[in-house]
Amino acid sequence: MQFNEIRISWDTPYPERLVRKVEEKYGLFGADANLRVYNLWGKGLSSKLWDQTICVTDLVQRLFAPIKNNEVRVLHVKCVNRSDLVGTFAPSDGFSIAKVFYDPDPLFHIEDDLDKKRIALEITSMGLRLFQEDRGVDLGTGIAACEQAAELGLRNEWVWKSVRSEQRDSAVVSVMEDPSSYVVRLEVFSKDGRQVFSDEIYEGGPHTWFIADYCLGRAWWDGRVFRMESKWGFSYEFSLDRREGQLPRAFSTAHGECLGRTLLVRRISPARKAAELYFFQAASGDKVQLVVRNKRGLVIFDRLVADVEPDGGLLSAKRSNLLSWSGETVTASLPDGSDISVNLSDWL
Repeated sequence: MQFNEIRISWDTPYPERLVRKVEEKYGLFGADANLRVYNLWGKGLSSKLWDQTICVTDLVQRLFAPIKNNEVRVLHVKCVNRSDLVGTFAPSDGFSIAKVFYDPDPLFHIEDDLDKKRIALEITSMGLRLFQEDRGVDLGTGIAACEQAAELGLRNEWVWKSVRSEQRDSAVVSVMEDPSSYVVRLEVFSKDGRQVFSDEIYEGGPHTWFIADYCLGRAWWDGRVFRMESKWGFSYEFSLDRREGQLPRAFSTAHGECLGRTLLVRRISPARKAAELYFFQAASGDKVQLVVRNKRGLVIFDRLVADVEPDGGLLSAKRSNLLSWSGETVTASLPDGSDISVNLSDWL
């Protein structure tokens, strides 16, 4: 079997004072009192914890390759409020549990998504390390993926689908997951790589597994119209004809407001990483943007790597010569003769 899924929940999502209150009010004790408290207060909090941490567990899963072993397929990390409850279990084939001594309550009282993601990453890492030490199962790549996630700033942005039309126009649908939101963005590029559209086409709450099914069904080109639809009723369409003669409006990116963007070249490495070089137009001047995605479409590198003069010869240059791979190093060779090399091993 392959280990490829991590979940987080709260095993005892309530303070001990509530147990005492139930004991006094209902005359229940021990396991019966705990069960009554869980049914009254705990279910909602445990489900909410799952909702707000799935963006991080999903990020970690996208960073590590599935691990072949004979014991664990799904690791369910449960937070417990007593140290004597810490341990690991394998109640069914492939479904394993790691109970860690951790109080996730602060996660529900902070507003910053990044702080929430740091808590989720700490719980995930604790569960992986505990299971590896307790059961002797090698989960090293999963633990390393937690470290990589931290290096990426816990940014969980990935390409769901890229579709090219018969006229060679391209539509790229990407997803950004955070504890408080799930955003689907559409970017459309003309056949010469010029970005003609970029906008968020859906934003919802953190119930990722439902929204993914709701939004991400089918995507295709119907002549000059790009369409998306799912079995749950979500539909969206974008017409190139309605955009002709219009300048693309400015849109928000991780690097601030972008006035326009052109995909110059895309190169796939032997390890199936994708490097994309863009001509990036901002209010502060024209720049070169380098984006690298892993084989699952996750953004693992995104930097403005150079300032250039207006156009800077990029749009008229032979684009196939602008980007190359050598092992884990990707090199952008600009028309002014300068080379910009990025060794991904230094970043991940």
